[in-house]
Amino acid sequence: MADLELDWGSDLTFTAGGDLALADNEMLPRQRIQRRLFTAIRGYLFHLEYGAGLPQKIGHVGTTTAIQSLIRANIALEASVASYPLPQVTVTQDTSNPGLFVILIVYFDATLGEQVTLSFDSTGQSVAPVLLLG
Repeated sequence: MADLELDWGSDLTFTAGGDLALADNEMLPRQRIQRRLFTAIRGYLFHLEYGAGLPQKIGHVGTTTAIQSLIRANIALEASVASYPLPQVTVTQDTSNPGLFVILIVYFDATLGEQVTLSFDSTGQSVAPVLLLG
């Protein structure tokens, strides 16, 4: 069953013909990962185990290592994220806004058979991917 195209924090998208747009094979896994990461902990009444609650971490004292672990554990639950090679998760604190984290996820998509890069901050806003060397 197809899902509607719905970027986190924005509205539904429409096709040129006025129909609701559907998420394609590239967009759907990204939507599902973001939905899982940004859904509040215990936010779904009938699925209390679903969600990582990343927005709840904003402004709290938290180590980047703890947030990396939280992200790794949650994306491992998504069928589109291959378990090998292991997904790479980089979390850095925004220097201009303490308490806000910039997240870079590089994983291998099990459905598409290719490497995917996601980059956003802890509010769900997309940011330009910056690959950290070293």
